[in-house]
Amino acid sequence: MIKSNELEEWSNDVLPILTDINISINNIKTVLIQNAIGLPEIKHNFFRYYSYQQRFILIIQLAKFFSNFENHDRNFKELCGRFENEELDENIEILLKENSLKQSDTFKTRDEILIAVADIKNNLHKYKPIIDNIISLRDEVYAHTDTVKNANKIATHELEELVIFANEIYNTLFRRLFDKQNLLDKTSEWDLRYIVKIIENCQTK
Repeated sequence: MIKSNELEEWSNDVLPILTDINISINNIKTVLIQNAIGLPEIKHNFFRYYSYQQRFILIIQLAKFFSNFENHDRNFKELCGRFENEELDENIEILLKENSLKQSDTFKTRDEILIAVADIKNNLHKYKPIIDNIISLRDEVYAHTDTVKNANKIATHELEELVIFANEIYNTLFRRLFDKQNLLDKTSEWDLRYIVKIIENCQTK
């Protein structure tokens, strides 16, 4: 049986990881954008290494969400499976009844949850090539010192697609159930864009 307090705990565990991957992808994009614009400081080796670190975070953290390893009990596929195969506890049933009085798109029945879960699972299949590549990179490159030569590479836009998908899964399952939405991609106060502003301000003085 899925309990509401379990979902709250799951959410609390997952949110820091989602914050990590959103900050990291925005940092990588900032480096690419500023490189294209021609900000001289961004060409420093520090930012090249920094971009590598951000990719490291993305690969490791995304793998936690999308791998099938049994010890990754916070991954999205397992959560979807629980919604499909387990009953909902009394607190969730009460929450669904409360949602039925709202005009928003919150979940109002278990069937609506199952429809959303089916859609998520379809998209998991759609993104399987990217997911498989991330798992391979995690296992063969980022999690070991004896890295595999000529390992597959992954494009920034593919990483971004999976970050957006992770955000959508979280906000679908939790926003529509608990009527709470997190603007996960709004990270400008914590990411590299803040540093770029400082550099630009120094240049104008």
